Amino acid sequence: MKLLSNEKLNKLNKKIESMEKIPLLLVTTSLKKYKHLEYLAKKHHIEIYWANKEYKEIQENDMYLLLNSAMKEIPNSLKKTFLIIEQTSVFLDSYEKSGVKGPGYYFKDWWGGKSFEELKIIVSRNPRASIESGIALNIPNYSEPLIFKNMQKGRVSFEGKILEENEKYEWLKDRDFNFYFVPDGAKKVYCNMEIDEFIKYDFRRPSFEEACKRIDEYSAIINSGLSIEEIKKMASKYSMKEFAEEKPKITKQSTIDYIVGEEQKGD
Repeated sequence: MKLLSNEKLNKLNKKIESMEKIPLLLVTTSLKKYKHLEYLAKKHHIEIYWANKEYKEIQENDMYLLLNSAMKEIPNSLKKTFLIIEQTSVFLDSYEKSGVKGPGYYFKDWWGGKSFEELKIIVSRNPRASIESGIALNIPNYSEPLIFKNMQKGRVSFEGKILEENEKYEWLKDRDFNFYFVPDGAKKVYCNMEIDEFIKYDFRRPSFEEACKRIDEYSAIINSGLSIEEIKKMASKYSMKEFAEEKPKITKQSTIDYIVGEEQKGD
């Protein structure tokens, strides 16, 4: 393996840092969500911009249907750049109707409509819960959004608290569901975790990072400076089309070799 010298590595890092960041538009009315994803974007060559706009949402617990439908409601004027929308649903094992877990998409309204005592009684039957995060990525001039989703399993706890240093993080300083959710593998609710621990269990991070990786790929192509004409020229130069179009010649010997090879595989 050939290793870069420190000098060459520093030059490479400087070149990467000098590259213009790819703008990514986030459409949401939630300041918490914007601040959360803005923080996650720091690890990528991406700069988040906030479009504080509402869009029509269907009442649906299927994340793919929900995101696809929501993206269709985004004005075309905004779809000329990389754009994402994010949806979060919460499913409680103690909430089940006709074999279907919920409340899902309806969680905020359902949770907000219950008293603290009512919630404790419901959750006491089964504290298990899951948070599903889905992200739809709009690619300019591409008809369908790319969908990424993640499910973080855990349990509900009514013994959480807010870590003092988390007052500076919009998504970790309030008594929303982050105040009550303990992800599997952890011993604290989200709001009581130090930021590095929270990122480890972050329910939005996996799907957001998948979207960022895809944008990073497009960014590499854009920053390469290659034109479509140059790419076509290179593809034509190294094309194997003429070989692919030739029909293979079947001989008796080649047929025998093929059959013997198959028999050896089966032994």
